[in-house]
Amino acid sequence: MCLLPSLPLWLTIGSSFWGGGGGVSGLTTATALSKLAPAHVTPKIDICEIRPHPGTVGGAINLTPNALRLLDYLGVYQKIRDRRYGITVNAVEVFSIHHRNKLAESSFRGPNDEGIGSPPYKAIRITRANLMHALIATLSTYPAIILHLDHRCLSIEQSPLSDGITATFSNSSTYTGSLPLGCDGVHSFTRNSHVDPDRKQLYTGVSNAFGFLPLTDEDRTAAHFEVSALNFAPKGLLLTSYHEETRSEGYVGAIITMEDVGSRDGWKAKGEDAQGVKQDMLERFAGMNTRLPIVSDWLSRVEGWFMWPVYMVENGGAGRWSRGRAMLLGDAAHAMPPQGESTGIVIEHGVLFARCLWAKLAGRDTGVSWDPSKVTKAFEAYETLRRPRIEAACKESMAVFHSVKEMGRFGFWLKTCIIPIFLHLTRGKRQKHFEEDVTRSYLGFDGVHAEPEHAHSTVLLYSSGPWWTQDSWNPADVAKLWQAWAATTLSRLWYRIWRSRSWTTKAE
Repeated sequence: MCLLPSLPLWLTIGSSFWGGGGGVSGLTTATALSKLAPAHVTPKIDICEIRPHPGTVGGAINLTPNALRLLDYLGVYQKIRDRRYGITVNAVEVFSIHHRNKLAESSFRGPNDEGIGSPPYKAIRITRANLMHALIATLSTYPAIILHLDHRCLSIEQSPLSDGITATFSNSSTYTGSLPLGCDGVHSFTRNSHVDPDRKQLYTGVSNAFGFLPLTDEDRTAAHFEVSALNFAPKGLLLTSYHEETRSEGYVGAIITMEDVGSRDGWKAKGEDAQGVKQDMLERFAGMNTRLPIVSDWLSRVEGWFMWPVYMVENGGAGRWSRGRAMLLGDAAHAMPPQGESTGIVIEHGVLFARCLWAKLAGRDTGVSWDPSKVTKAFEAYETLRRPRIEAACKESMAVFHSVKEMGRFGFWLKTCIIPIFLHLTRGKRQKHFEEDVTRSYLGFDGVHAEPEHAHSTVLLYSSGPWWTQDSWNPADVAKLWQAWAATTLSRLWYRIWRSRSWTTKAE
């Protein structure tokens, strides 16, 4: 999910780059292009951001092992550690608000409790603001990358005097580049005006509501989770989490239905609006049947509610990603509802695209060739590698999106029975995904720098979405699913009968 709009990243003729996109996508792509450039090429990159300051508004996001592996490769994770940003997450725990006992978890511990992959990484929960600070700090490693602020793009046109494409900005500046890369989010100007004007952004009908609150020792002792928890309720899904090592501040976030207010950007709810959001959250997650006492307490004490409308791109990742020399990256190409790994997917985009581009355009001892046929081949190679992953992620995000909608008592009970089974059956697929390393994955063609020497593992696997979106089912998995469902259902039914008998005995 895109949190702040940005501008296209542009590559000018030769080894000089300029670009806009002061968000995660633009910054990671620029860093990857510099990191992965051949030794004889020193790219100059100018990043142009639409806002007068880098976008740091946002909640606390979960960075999975595969995302941390890439951030470490780019030098960003060291900045995160040095500044003590974020908190290590051993597992995201799953609860029902009707039971204090944990339903299941998605673990990042690995076989030896050291993490997943080689080298091993766990996950971290970090605020988007701190991730942006670390990304911007990493730019200092590359003096040829310059971040320009307050640049709003007005037009993108084919240059009549060259093969380049010219962008004009509101401050009267113009840039001509040979390869514009649209890293400008779900409201992409590059997509809407140049690459695919017919594929617009769509409001999903929901917004992300989140906020922070100060915590005491008593609050931490009362918490029902270790670091991060997903708390399912009949009327939605609530995230409760810490986001830094001292655990002095808590974070809550939920997806709630909301009419389209015509705002692309998030805002801080004030006055009656803020009170309305708080009341809505309490009614959804802190009713009479809630067995998680901190939920009501945390929601009541949030010091300010932020709202962020959730948009997606029409047809998901199935539309056009490129036109001529222009390529869309990240949410500009395929923005989808939140599904827990959106930021990691965006980081993978930048690294994999940089590898494909340099492998096709850069000679071993010569400069960069901007031959149109090589540019086209680089784009095709990237899309061939990336589209299966994105199509699977879009399917999964829609399934997750629908799973947090309101439902009746029986539907909610059935869902709480299925969640542990689903997480168990998909554990292997998740672990393989967490082991992925796109810095070493096979590109599918023979090219210079196709296998960087300083990378990690060689895994690149694409899943086809969650089990309910599969075209074909594995009979063994189906049998396991029904066996586990029957066992879980019977055990819960027996527990309810036992509780009922216990209460009857006490009453008598």
